[in-house]
Amino acid sequence: MTDSHDAQFSPLRMIAGNLTARPLRAVLSILAISIQVILVLMIVGLTNGVVNEWSKRVEGVGADILVQSPNASIFFAFSSAVMQESFGQQIASLPGVDEVAPTLSLMDQKNFVVIYGIKTSSSSTALTTSALTP
Repeated sequence: MTDSHDAQFSPLRMIAGNLTARPLRAVLSILAISIQVILVLMIVGLTNGVVNEWSKRVEGVGADILVQSPNASIFFAFSSAVMQESFGQQIASLPGVDEVAPTLSLMDQKNFVVIYGIKTSSSSTALTTSALTP
């Protein structure tokens, strides 16, 4: 049994054939794939935005190196990981370290507000509030 086809394979012909033979399945498949692509693009965009905003905050502090505990999240306010204050003294005693400033970040989950606190060497505390609105 030999099948002979006069035309070559065409994706457009296949799509048109699927739309005419099973229109509901074809439309649902196209819709499902479209939603997945949109969701992936949204997640990548949100992640890039959060990382860029976080890097701007770190640059605003003026820190060259930021040290966090191993179980901490990249998104500081969403993590409950803490470090002992004595680590700051140990880091300050290292050669080449000019200044160490412990920071604290808290998240108010009810209002979705992030509060950053930086304790400087002059014992005054600078607070920054950032409202993250959905």
